Amino acid sequence: MMPSPGEVTPRWRGRFSVAILPIAQPMIACRLFQLPAPPPIPRSLRTGGCTFPEDPQLSCALVRPMWSAIADPCVIAVRVGPVEHDGARVFDASDPAVRVLRGSVHEHLLVDRDDMAIRLDVIVGTVLAGQVSLRFDLPDDHHLEAQLAAIRAFTSAVPPGRRHLQLARRVHALHATDARDDGASLREIADLVLGPGEWPGDGEYRKSMVRRMLASGDQMRRDGPRAILSGRLSPPDRSTQSRQRNRGDAC
Repeated sequence: MMPSPGEVTPRWRGRFSVAILPIAQPMIACRLFQLPAPPPIPRSLRTGGCTFPEDPQLSCALVRPMWSAIADPCVIAVRVGPVEHDGARVFDASDPAVRVLRGSVHEHLLVDRDDMAIRLDVIVGTVLAGQVSLRFDLPDDHHLEAQLAAIRAFTSAVPPGRRHLQLARRVHALHATDARDDGASLREIADLVLGPGEWPGDGEYRKSMVRRMLASGDQMRRDGPRAILSGRLSPPDRSTQSRQRNRGDAC
């Protein structure tokens, strides 16, 4: 705003309040020509970033497994029949390690073996009739090697009793290495892990056992926790065993 004649303007900048007035009237919505509301979009309760076969809010332990030997070469197609002779392998679906899903045509199985999840696709028969015998269906195609590898993993899995014994041995080996790091001698480690007994034992078997445990424990530390739990451990380093032997000769 320009000053009036004769008015003295200050040389310093003052404070002003400015109000910006609207220069156009607000638009009035016409209610005579409103477009019809679009129909609601159908939404599934089982949708997330993409559509899932199960509710994505469920825990993974509760979601049903879904496989097909047609889509995945690692799924073993089997024919189920009665146990015909005493030497045949027996499969029991009531085992806690087995999960069964009834499909529209076939039964789908998940079998927990060691650290693996082995999947079976029953194309003939049923596993829900008690103890049965399995016959593998193997087409001679480009998936044959993958199928054979899956069958070898299924048939050569460690039984539960032996698996628990192996895990106990690993725990003892780790306890032995912890005791050694705390300054315990081989004899003290043997009494702690194996229990009281004569030292070094007949043929020095207790001393030899402690040395093997220490070598295994050191190797497990190098391999890491995943290898410890899965059982896929590297063989103990022979140089480590030699050092343990020399260190324990005086114990």
